[in-house]
Amino acid sequence: MINAHRRQDPTHDSDGIDAVNDNSEAFDVAGGTGLGLAEQQVISAALLVATAFRLRDEAALVQTLRRLTDAVERMEDHLEG
Repeated sequence: MINAHRRQDPTHDSDGIDAVNDNSEAFDVAGGTGLGLAEQQVISAALLVATAFRLRDEAALVQTLRRLTDAVERMEDHLEG
């Protein structure tokens, strides 16, 4: 039961249980487990592709798909070492 006078904290749900971030370890940059530059470029390019698609901008879609292809190739080269 929630006390009505208690200030609401965004890290607690309505039952007073702490929120859990299952992805916290994946984004622990200080611990050295964050995403690398190659992965960030792929994610960024994919977001731009999705945006161009939603905007129905054919020229931007073609350009962003090319950038995504280039980013994936760079990531593969990086992973192959």
